[in-house]
Amino acid sequence: MSQQSPRRFMKPPMCEHLFLFVPSTMKSKTLVVRDCKEFAGFLPDDEEQQHRQPDDTSNNFLSKIEILRCPSLTFFPADLRGFISLTYLAIEGCESLKSLPDGIQYLPALQTLIIGGFSEDLISFPFPAATGSDGEQYFISLRELKICGWPTLLDDVLPDQLQLLTSLELLSIKDFPCLLGLPEWFGELSSLQTLGIECCSRLKYLPSEEQMLRLTSLEVLNIRDCPLLLKRCCRCCGKEEWHKVARLKQVGRSSPLVDDEITRDAAMNEELLERRRRLICINPSIFYIQKCWIDISGRYCFMLFPRSLYIEWGQDTRYWRWLSKIEPSASGDGEIEVPSLIQVSWLHVEGKIDMSKLNPGVNYEVVFVVMMFEEWSCGWGTPVNLWLVLPNGQKLVQKVSLETMPKSKWIEIHVGDFETPQQPGDEERIVHFMMFEHVDQLWKRGFVIEGAIVRPKK
Repeated sequence: MSQQSPRRFMKPPMCEHLFLFVPSTMKSKTLVVRDCKEFAGFLPDDEEQQHRQPDDTSNNFLSKIEILRCPSLTFFPADLRGFISLTYLAIEGCESLKSLPDGIQYLPALQTLIIGGFSEDLISFPFPAATGSDGEQYFISLRELKICGWPTLLDDVLPDQLQLLTSLELLSIKDFPCLLGLPEWFGELSSLQTLGIECCSRLKYLPSEEQMLRLTSLEVLNIRDCPLLLKRCCRCCGKEEWHKVARLKQVGRSSPLVDDEITRDAAMNEELLERRRRLICINPSIFYIQKCWIDISGRYCFMLFPRSLYIEWGQDTRYWRWLSKIEPSASGDGEIEVPSLIQVSWLHVEGKIDMSKLNPGVNYEVVFVVMMFEEWSCGWGTPVNLWLVLPNGQKLVQKVSLETMPKSKWIEIHVGDFETPQQPGDEERIVHFMMFEHVDQLWKRGFVIEGAIVRPKK
């Protein structure tokens, strides 16, 4: 329950659930109820009337109602038309709810509506019908709509009423497991600017190219956990759907934050624990840049995080998206940024290390730590080049195919080895290392860089 202001809860006799009565004398503009297992809703109409004053005819002071994850919710006022100031309404994750309150489609000020995650007894989504009386206009002010289904939803189409929302600017569709394609009437959504689609595992088809061209305001299409559609919309291999969305400013995967539960092999896990336990120095800014630690033999090791690397086009949000990642250590958790590749045809990542920071007379190796997304990675048919450039100008060169690498886990890409001098001197001691592919000009995507490790060769 939100702590923003006091609420008046009542338990009618012989009832184990909580009911809410908001008197008109309370002038709070926001009502929020979250994660309340006992909350069943507003007082039933007959009970509520007993507590109302003669002049208490509406709740026109409320501008926001948010009810999230309340599994007992079943009761609403008989008609919401009295909430004339309501601009934001969210009812989500309420698994006992089988219908929406009457009148929400005719609220004159409603701009944002978030609904879904209702009773699994329902096989179709209960979107409000357009059956108002004369003069009532259907969702006249609605600009943002987010609808969320549930696992047992059998509808393979979206509610037809959505085509009436011609003023809609943002539409998010989530958890429609049987949805196969977006309907042709999508072209009616002439004001739509952003479309998000998530967790629709069978979805394969966009509307026809003719209808997509009618969406003249559409700029952004975000797709997450929809592997079939994602592949068909891919720039380099999505022959079926790419031509329909090629004109958009952004077509891509709305990636989650990178967490530390992504799989690593046993050796990587052991090294990860070692560098956290044996951390000796760090170069912090707003985000961590690099770490230094000592291995069990007393030799220096470095982890260079992406902000210390040069990444071509790295600051252009059309091509790379920077995600946050927690980097724990014995001295406390820190935050680093890792870049996720949206799309580039010219890949170039480069770093460097000064030998003077390393132990003399030791054979070191350099590896990049990367991850390829299972459902999003493509365009890697041409092997990437790996160069290690020594202070004397010598180049150690190899190629590696990322297309055949394991997906959805952190992997190490070996760049090369070098030996530090036995005695310090005045000569240049900077070692450069890089990973690049400039030739084929194919669009590549679905790639995350955690950083580069410089460590003694085992």
